[in-house]
Amino acid sequence: MCLWLLASIVSACSSDDGGDPATAANITGPVTFNQDIAPIIHGNCSICHNDLGSAPFPLVDYDDVAKRSRFISAVTESRYMPPWIADPEFRHFSNERLLDEREIALIRAWHEQGAPRGDAPAPATPTFRSGLSPRAADLRIEMPEEFTIPGDNEEYFVSYLISVELDQPRDLSGMEFIAGNLKAVHHANFAFFGLDDDASMDGFSGPFVLNDESQSDQLAARYEEFEDNPLYVDGWVPGKSPNHFKNRMGAHFPKKFVLAVQLHYAPMPVEARDRSVVELFFHDEPIVTELFAIAIGTAKGGTVVPDFNLILPNTTPSYELTFDVDRSVSVLSVAPHMHLLGHTFKAHAVTPEGDMIQLVSIPEWDFSWQENYNFERPLRIPRGSRIFINASFDNTANNPSNPFDPPRPIVCEGDEMKTTNEMLVMTMIYYPLPF
Repeated sequence: MCLWLLASIVSACSSDDGGDPATAANITGPVTFNQDIAPIIHGNCSICHNDLGSAPFPLVDYDDVAKRSRFISAVTESRYMPPWIADPEFRHFSNERLLDEREIALIRAWHEQGAPRGDAPAPATPTFRSGLSPRAADLRIEMPEEFTIPGDNEEYFVSYLISVELDQPRDLSGMEFIAGNLKAVHHANFAFFGLDDDASMDGFSGPFVLNDESQSDQLAARYEEFEDNPLYVDGWVPGKSPNHFKNRMGAHFPKKFVLAVQLHYAPMPVEARDRSVVELFFHDEPIVTELFAIAIGTAKGGTVVPDFNLILPNTTPSYELTFDVDRSVSVLSVAPHMHLLGHTFKAHAVTPEGDMIQLVSIPEWDFSWQENYNFERPLRIPRGSRIFINASFDNTANNPSNPFDPPRPIVCEGDEMKTTNEMLVMTMIYYPLPF
């Protein structure tokens, strides 16, 4: 986060004699860290703000939080933190990170009272590891070798094909990605592909640097050997909640499989190194519901109107993407994806009877805060329904995320991954229904 942005938030929202103190004034009696504030911080902030997390400083114990009480009051009152860009008026989600008015008022009142620790017993300090799951992974897969980002201010796209052989077939309950260098790894995509029991495990390797056309061609040739047997797909951006499946839901993994990883490295002004890790979690018992993932959007399926191929400078175009559902499904989560010109994103489904099923609405897109939006309970979308995605883009100088000044034509090449190009995609995790 830019320092100037933090300063502007603090200035606008957290001066001790400014803002609207009405909600804080409704809090009667002393507010203390041990009794009132620690549960809010530990439940909403510490998962990223810890020594092993992706946030820039820890918010775990009293000293961490008290010295930043004014800042925390500012960013929670402005709702800049915790980060959550989906509209709660449209739909709620099980992984929602939103403080209610009383929690925000408690934080402000605590700051105004001098951030006291309190006499109540100190709360248990949560423990963390290099990942968001509280338990250790069943399988930890490190990239085969460290990759060096040259430091030439260029984006790099690097892929690995990692062969894995288990002692027996297992059922996936979740996965997490741990960036070796949080400053360098911009985002990552993953796909798992099954292999026959007698398949050779030799010859899978990496890194394939996709900036090099010959290496990109080599990777494409290897994909042809197994790409017809996908098991599971996922992705990662900083701050994104990992998928962990309960109720004996998950994906079947054979004894032998290939993990395909694509890492997107941000432009770096100096040389940097990264060796990231993928962690897998398995169910103790066989799953009863097999999950699948599908990405719909540009070059992924569906129809976009008007044609999504070029966003001209000084324009704010809107697009509608439609996708027909050819079998009844229960959807567990959706993950919208656009790049830096994204402005708004709204998705819903319409059933054959004309009923609307709200999926997700993001009134102000922020490329830095992408998420798996997990439904509070699976949403049934019947066969014959149509999914609608309405999205707008802002290729003007008024867009602070615009990568070019002055604005330039932005290419939309289907599944093009460059940040300075554009995409319009939504990934859904679902399971088929028999009716």
